[in-house]
Amino acid sequence: MGYFPFFVELEGTKGLIVGGGKIAAHKVKKMLPYGADLIVVAQEIGVELQEILEQEEVQHPAEVGRQITVIHRAFQDEDVKDKAFVIAATDDEVCNAHISQLCREQNILVNVVDDKEKCGFLFPSLIQAGQLSIGISTAGASPWIASKIRTEVDSKLPDNMNEILNFLQDMRLVAKSEIEGGKNRASFLKQLADVAMEKGRPLSDGELSEVLQSYTNQDSVKQGQRKNTGAGSVSVIVVSAGKRDNLTLKGLQEIRRADVLLYDSNIEKEVLEYASEACVRKNVERLVKNQEEEKDIQIASVMQQYAFDEKNVIYLTSNSAYNKNNLVIERVCQEAQLDYMTVYGVSAL
Repeated sequence: MGYFPFFVELEGTKGLIVGGGKIAAHKVKKMLPYGADLIVVAQEIGVELQEILEQEEVQHPAEVGRQITVIHRAFQDEDVKDKAFVIAATDDEVCNAHISQLCREQNILVNVVDDKEKCGFLFPSLIQAGQLSIGISTAGASPWIASKIRTEVDSKLPDNMNEILNFLQDMRLVAKSEIEGGKNRASFLKQLADVAMEKGRPLSDGELSEVLQSYTNQDSVKQGQRKNTGAGSVSVIVVSAGKRDNLTLKGLQEIRRADVLLYDSNIEKEVLEYASEACVRKNVERLVKNQEEEKDIQIASVMQQYAFDEKNVIYLTSNSAYNKNNLVIERVCQEAQLDYMTVYGVSAL
């Protein structure tokens, strides 16, 4: 019988790797992208594993000692306690067999290198690109066949596969907010996936709008029209209850083009992450210096200053703050002849 390919969340789980040689280093390298806290127990650390440790120290200095912990000594039975999984990768068959028996007695998943009969799980031939994970296994019958299939599959994937997946994940909330009916949403997402894979990249805004228009009314795509004033622009985006799921396609597009992002304290972090890395982010609570009743005027003033500096400035607000602030911001922008637009959230339409 074959091995069933469970896909397990490893973020924050504790895993034990016994051994410090080349094979142990290979296992550590495979596990690192999945966020497990790895404890390596070994009397000696080989060159390959030492290189991984040094690389992690350079790339993630704040996390050293958290994701990989090295204990320089021989294995002890209590090392397996409270571990989600254990990998026995020593060159001592007796030690490996002992570790396997301990884990089986305590219902801990165990992998023993080069000894399938003592394993509770096997390592697949793995393709990993961001959120994409493909595992291929022949249950140990032919690692070469698994590796060959992996190479063939990997060669067919776009180079920026993870960018495509991130784009498609973002589009799930767009489908939820813009398209009625589960079948229509599923068809929309399937079409986006097919086009993105065919092009080998995420769709541009123009391509996305063209696909979306076939699933929804054109008016729901074009919630606002801009005029070219020669200065920057100002947008108020209403994110109902501050939640990402209430963001519309137009709101998402505006956030992505923002140079400056002002936001209420209750806006979810995931919403802010849609902005580019170069975008300046500012919590409006830290901008307001005077009494509460003057908050709306101060926000409008800050947005006006950025817009005059030819910046595209966005104010992300929830429903509770929207009614009070928006009218003043709109009036200030109109008086200054600035390009202004309001984009409503799902529950605010």
